[in-house]
Amino acid sequence: VEDVLRSLQSLPGVTTPNDFTSQLVIRGSGPDQNLIVMDDVEIFNPYRLYGLVSMFNPETLSDITLITGGFPAKYGDRLSAVLDVLNKEGDTKNSLKGIINTSITNANVIINGKNPLKLPGSWLISSRRTYYDLIIGPFAKKAGLITEDSSFPSFRDLQFKFALGPFKKNKFIVNGVFSKDGVDIIPGPDNKQADSVAVTDVTKNDMLALAWHYAPNQKFISRTTLSWYKNSGDNDFSSELLDPLIDNENYSPEQRDSLRQIGALLGLEFDSKYVFRKYSIGNKSVLLNKNSEQEFGGGVDIVRTDLSYNLKVDERLRAFFNNFPAASAFQDNFQLTGEDNLRAYLYGQSMFKISKKLFI
Repeated sequence: VEDVLRSLQSLPGVTTPNDFTSQLVIRGSGPDQNLIVMDDVEIFNPYRLYGLVSMFNPETLSDITLITGGFPAKYGDRLSAVLDVLNKEGDTKNSLKGIINTSITNANVIINGKNPLKLPGSWLISSRRTYYDLIIGPFAKKAGLITEDSSFPSFRDLQFKFALGPFKKNKFIVNGVFSKDGVDIIPGPDNKQADSVAVTDVTKNDMLALAWHYAPNQKFISRTTLSWYKNSGDNDFSSELLDPLIDNENYSPEQRDSLRQIGALLGLEFDSKYVFRKYSIGNKSVLLNKNSEQEFGGGVDIVRTDLSYNLKVDERLRAFFNNFPAASAFQDNFQLTGEDNLRAYLYGQSMFKISKKLFI
C-alpha cells in the first residue's frame, strides 16, 4: 500500500502487532518505545486511520534511516529503535513540476518548483486523501450497507516544505503537515432496528517547523529547529439500546418513538477529548576533522496533555452496570487539565577513524 512503515516490516527483527496496522514492533519492544523523527521534529503519532497507514508521503521522502539498537546519543532516551525520516525539497531547476499518483488506499498530488523572483531555493506542496469513500460509498449506500449520513473511515492531509537559500553561509526551511482522519456513523431515518448507534471519531495531527542551517565552512554545520506539534482527538458516542426483555424486530420510526416514550430504549452516551501539544527548540552541530567527527547539541521541549471523559447512562442501565464491580470506574467522569512540563537535554558524541573500515 505504498507505506514506508509497512516496507520496513521486511527487515530482520521488525514486525507489527497485527496485519491491520503499520505500527512497528522492533526486537520485542512496543510501538511506543520507538523514536520517530521527521525533519528534526519528534513525531508522537505518525499514523492515519487508527494505524492502518503512516503519515509519511512516499513521493516526498528523501532519506529514511532505521536504527534497531545502539543508536547515537543525539536521539535521546527511547528504549527500542529510531526511525529518522527526511523529506526532500522541491525542484530547483524548473518553475513548476507535478506528480499525480493513486494507490490502493489514497490519491496523491505533489507540485513543486524553484522559488519565484530569482530567490534561491525551492518549494514543495503535497496533498493526500483516501478516495475509496468516493468510489465504494455510493455502491454501499445503494446496497443498504450504510446510510446517507454515514461515511467510511478516511483521512486527508496537506504537507509543504519551503526552502530559502543558501545565502552564502545560511539557509532557512519551513515545513509542515496538517492532517485529519476519522469516521462518522449516524443512524439514518430508514433504520429498521430499535437499537441505534451514532459515532463520531476524529483525530488531527499537525506539525509546523522553522529550521536555520548555518555552515560557515566545509568543516562545521549547525542546524537549529523551532517546532510546534499538536495531536488531538474528539470522540463522541451515543446510543439507544433496546430493553433485552423486548423482541428485537423491524420497527418503523413511529414504533421507535413509542418505545422511547415508554422507556424501552436505554440511553448510553459518552464523549472524550484529548490534546497533546509540544513546543520545541533544538540545535544539532557537527565539526568535521580529517580523522574525527564531533557532534553536539541540545534543546528544550515544553509538553502538555489535556484529557476529558464524560459518561451519561440511563439509570436502569447504570443499575445493571453496578452489578459488575469492575465497571464502577468506567462510570466516573473526569477532566485532566495538564500543565506545561519542561524537558531539556544536552548531548555530545565523537567518532574517531582508525582505518578505512574501523571507527570508534
